[in-house]
Amino acid sequence: MTDEFTRRIIRLNTGDDVMAKIVNTDQKRLSLQKPFLLSTKSVMGPRRGMKKDVTMLQSWTAFADGDEITIQQENILAFLNPTGETEKLYTIEKKREEELKKKRLHK
Repeated sequence: MTDEFTRRIIRLNTGDDVMAKIVNTDQKRLSLQKPFLLSTKSVMGPRRGMKKDVTMLQSWTAFADGDEITIQQENILAFLNPTGETEKLYTIEKKREEELKKKRLHK
């Protein structure tokens, strides 16, 4: 399987949406690589103060040693396929996080 087919948006029972590559699964747990929390915020646009919705991704492992996390299957409500735009945003944020981690290691 390629990354495109193993990356999913996982809706948790908390209402949060997380996008990640699924690397392992069993009856009780799901292991995620490079998980990002998806959120949408309304911001004021530069023209005439019009509101605009902006989707943002926040890394779950930005300050951790590794880039994997295991969650309990009981915390999952649904699996969703990301749109092309969401895939692009995920790829951009994943690269940005990797660069930040490299900079922290070299300080």
